[in-house]
Amino acid sequence: MKEKLIRSWCTVAICVIAALGFAFIVRASYPGYLHADNIVQLMQIRDSVYSDWQPPFIAALWSGLMKIFPGPVGILVLDNLLIWGALAAIALGVRRRAGAWALLVFAIPFMPGVLNFIGHANRDVLLAAWALAAFACAFWANAENVAGKKRIILLIFASLFAIAAFLVRVNAIFALLPLLLYTYHRLGWRRNLLACLLVAAAMPVAQSGLDRLMNVDKLYPGDSIKTYHLLALSYFEGKNLFPGTWTEEESRRIVEECYSPNQWDAAAHGQTCGMIYQNMVKQGVWGSGVLTKAWLAAVMKNPVGAYAAMAATFRLVMRKPNSPVILRPPPREAGIEHWEVSPPFRMTTRAAHAWMQSGFNLGLGRPWVFAAALAACMTLLLALRMAETRLGLFALALTGSGAIYLLTYFPFNVSAEYRYFYWSGFAAWLGLFMTAMAWLARKEGEKRVLPGGARLGACMVIAALVALVATPFKLPMERRTITVTPEEGALTVSGLRTASRPFWMGNFEGEISAPDWQWNERGIHTTAQQPLSATFKALHQSARVSLRSGPDGGKARITDGETERFVDTRADAPGEIVVDLPPQGTWTQRKRQGSWLTPARAVLWFTVLTALLYWLSRPRRPRPRPQS
Repeated sequence: MKEKLIRSWCTVAICVIAALGFAFIVRASYPGYLHADNIVQLMQIRDSVYSDWQPPFIAALWSGLMKIFPGPVGILVLDNLLIWGALAAIALGVRRRAGAWALLVFAIPFMPGVLNFIGHANRDVLLAAWALAAFACAFWANAENVAGKKRIILLIFASLFAIAAFLVRVNAIFALLPLLLYTYHRLGWRRNLLACLLVAAAMPVAQSGLDRLMNVDKLYPGDSIKTYHLLALSYFEGKNLFPGTWTEEESRRIVEECYSPNQWDAAAHGQTCGMIYQNMVKQGVWGSGVLTKAWLAAVMKNPVGAYAAMAATFRLVMRKPNSPVILRPPPREAGIEHWEVSPPFRMTTRAAHAWMQSGFNLGLGRPWVFAAALAACMTLLLALRMAETRLGLFALALTGSGAIYLLTYFPFNVSAEYRYFYWSGFAAWLGLFMTAMAWLARKEGEKRVLPGGARLGACMVIAALVALVATPFKLPMERRTITVTPEEGALTVSGLRTASRPFWMGNFEGEISAPDWQWNERGIHTTAQQPLSATFKALHQSARVSLRSGPDGGKARITDGETERFVDTRADAPGEIVVDLPPQGTWTQRKRQGSWLTPARAVLWFTVLTALLYWLSRPRRPRPRPQS
């Protein structure tokens, strides 16, 4: 009787806490955070013109939700219904073995890195929501006391939620494989593989059908990956590798001004080197086999350079990702109602902002921490044979999904964006919780030996995580000091940076020394004769100095090593003068990419760790009973 009462109390507590968590996030984030991609999606919904650059599935879903909720509110509500509902279902599933400890699952949304985007209307949160709901349904479908029609319904919902996750992000298909294998594992290995193949085949079929139904324009977003790699390889080799016809000046800019390991966006339409995308579209190269052949040829010719391009962005996003917190107002577009989380902020909003921007959250909410947690959980589950239990197998599938999703952004990445790894963060923290629950219940229930293929696959994923995340890698950098000395009159410097530096990272780079200069909204201003200098480490590329011009301008001397330029900023009307300083020395004097030792070291780590983990996780032989 007492046990039944405790179980009832725990069930009520789980439902109440899930409802409170849902209410807190919705209130703190209302009406939901938007950014540039969301505005594009809203404009597509407004105009009923869709492209494959943004998921058509989200546009169809969002347009339906907007009939009930204004702007981003519908996505905010849907995301959190799925997330908090899935967490409640998982807590209910483990409460019998874990008791009150099951309530700790509701701490997951407040773990480092997770709260950052849970109130945003972007696809990465929706992916995490669908994936979490699919895992929750699969968890209950494989419960010991669930069978018959109830189990079939749960399997169907798990499959549908998995397909929805794919429609949100196509590259998530690899991360969904552990989910599918876990979902149907009680059917036997043959039926399991057949069911996985059927659902996996249904994903692109659903995508194709939706594209036709919505008359989606093909913009070939996958070509951004090829463009990014060609941009990096052009920089490494010191020559333009893009197919098509290019002027000498365009080829010089491609090598000296356009590549950054931060993102590919410089080559996109309307950006610093937007002529790359525009020219390829104009010449019919974008979306064609010509670009694919040029990309493959460049990668085959310089595989070490291709690895360096991938590893440079991966290292950056693991340690110092772009935009880990986005709280700024969304861009305004004509004809789109402006929704934003605006001051005066509610108490819940202020509390959420304080946590997101805290050093603890930003320090531990990084992808390398997620990778470490995922690798540790998977290693414990295999080495301690906890993956042979019901809770342990679920934890292994969950962490395996998060790990594979993180690894897909090594080859298939175009930006060091934090939000890409949102599902991996969710999987890491929830995986830690489920691993602990599996440890508590390790002696209960029937144990099943993990198949050798699944065990080897899990070992390879762990080894790849460690090899790629922990292997040190850095692109060769050079130290530069640029000095701007006023020669006559007033002077305002509005920018001093590497030419390839993304605009959103700021107009000034490195350590600035500017005695007698004053900062204002236009840059750094002076009427004195003291020099301004900036010292920074950068790639072997052009540096860019921007000066304000106008009737009150003056003369300046710009020095960069042996290069010296004189600029007169006096003009009849206000404007800006941009001075590009070429890289110092010749290309042959500079090493631009890593050596073959880096990928070789990663391969060695991968091989050794796979073998070691596979040996540690080998099935235990039953001990012979002593004869009487």
